Amino acid sequence: MKKKVIFAAEKIKINMETAVLNTPLNAMQIHFLQSLRFVKTDEMFQELKQVISDYYFKKMEDETDKWWDENNMTNEKLDEMFAKSHYRVSNK
Repeated sequence: MKKKVIFAAEKIKINMETAVLNTPLNAMQIHFLQSLRFVKTDEMFQELKQVISDYYFKKMEDETDKWWDENNMTNEKLDEMFAKSHYRVSNK
């Protein structure tokens, strides 16, 4: 029995050169979409999602570290920042 694939690239019949979109894709985006034709199984799709997630997590972590260093942050400073903040939401 063949396992059902969430993302079946072979079923999508779009010519990426002539596709009409509200926002045009750049060359990188087109290349990425074209490479998805090689994703044939759910396992490959899940692996790709994990790689993309890891990539964005690393970018976020790098930016956070950069902010921390640029602002000479310490745990004490961070505690002070949170102590001065309030997170209540109005009932409006």
